[in-house]
Amino acid sequence: MTDLITSWVVNALALLATSFIMPGFHLPSSYSAVIGALWLGITNYSIKPIMSFCSTPVNMLSLGAFAWVIDAVTLVVVSWFTPGMAIDTYLDALLGSVLYYLINRGMYAGLDTLRGQGQSRPSKFHDE
Repeated sequence: MTDLITSWVVNALALLATSFIMPGFHLPSSYSAVIGALWLGITNYSIKPIMSFCSTPVNMLSLGAFAWVIDAVTLVVVSWFTPGMAIDTYLDALLGSVLYYLINRGMYAGLDTLRGQGQSRPSKFHDE
């Protein structure tokens, strides 16, 4: 249960940070960020797998770059259901999805380090 709450908080903070950095990505309050993180979780587990499956040939041809387009579409869908959240253009959604990903991964890396898991994972190439 704590992992779910941690994930929700990290996603909300990443959305809020993205809105502060990106000029075309608007999120007026922390309440909207929490609701947006909830909707993002719902769409990531319901709509995004279907879109990823249907776009597999295009994703393979683009060597995985089309996944960013799917992430941008997911953010646009989330903005429809989140009160106050607005994305000005599709380019803002695309750049916002990349920025959101980087912030999110950075926050999870920081959490792993705080938990002591950052350096404790042995390398599979480590000689004993």
